[in-house]
Amino acid sequence: MAKLTPDATRTEHGLVINEKIIPWGAVWPKDSGAYKKGAQYKADRLLSGGTGKVKGVTIHNTNDLKNVEEDAEQYTRATWPNANMNDARVHYYVDDINAWQNLREDEVGWHAGDGRKATGGNETTLSIEIIMDGSGSKEDLKAEENGVLLAALSGRFPWIETALWPFMITVKTVPVASFVVICLIWLSAQNLSVFISFLIVLPVVYGNMLEGIKSENKKMLEVGRVFGMPFLKRVLYIHMPQLKPFILSACMTSLGMSWKAGVAAEIIGTPDGSIGKQLYYAKIYLDTDDLLCWTVIIVIISVAFEKLFMLLLRRFYRRLERA
Repeated sequence: MAKLTPDATRTEHGLVINEKIIPWGAVWPKDSGAYKKGAQYKADRLLSGGTGKVKGVTIHNTNDLKNVEEDAEQYTRATWPNANMNDARVHYYVDDINAWQNLREDEVGWHAGDGRKATGGNETTLSIEIIMDGSGSKEDLKAEENGVLLAALSGRFPWIETALWPFMITVKTVPVASFVVICLIWLSAQNLSVFISFLIVLPVVYGNMLEGIKSENKKMLEVGRVFGMPFLKRVLYIHMPQLKPFILSACMTSLGMSWKAGVAAEIIGTPDGSIGKQLYYAKIYLDTDDLLCWTVIIVIISVAFEKLFMLLLRRFYRRLERA
């Protein structure tokens, strides 16, 4: 029997992933028990209520096939186009050699025993079937290793988002003054304003970049991998153009915030030669003229720095578009 031909192939961290995606609108090619020829073949719906967001990874073990070298290819063939797997629909089959992708990562499968439950595995998670016989052989261990790698690759952003969520919420809700006082225990006054500025704008930049990465065109990324584009070129010519509006928005919002947070840290830490220290003295001596003058200076520097930074950033994108 001729080997199944993948629609596309990519390699991630040494794992070869062959794509044979079941198309939307596919129908049963034949009568098969309760399933009749012409009936809808799969859900044709996006995960998590239509958002396409992956909330986890579901891993199952599937029996190794006797006298078959590439089990993942055989299971894929049985699923599509042969339609011999009843109603099972998984995102990935993986064995000790490679992996085969049957569903897009953002679409609903049929692999968990929870039916159409909105918060269940079918409706919210990616599915990975690791093919092994349970003997503990080197083939089993390699299949498990490939399955774990595939799970990490498939669920990379939800895991990062979940891990960083408590930290980002803390940074956004704790007052700047509290951070300044706490950080003075470990940092010198001279370095305090830079650290506080970074800390305050981090959630803004993180939030914008996360949304940008989630909204990227996955097909463009796959094209880059298929044609063997080096990682740096994929970043410059695929990721950066798609992230442009999110990067610009993050910078426009965070640059002004960084100046305000930095000056607030200087007022409390009073490092020598800083604007914040001059504002502190103006407050102590009720010197309204100095207070207003230094405030105007801060506004001018902040606006000038923002304009210059945004000009350079837009110029970088223009050069990138011409390259």
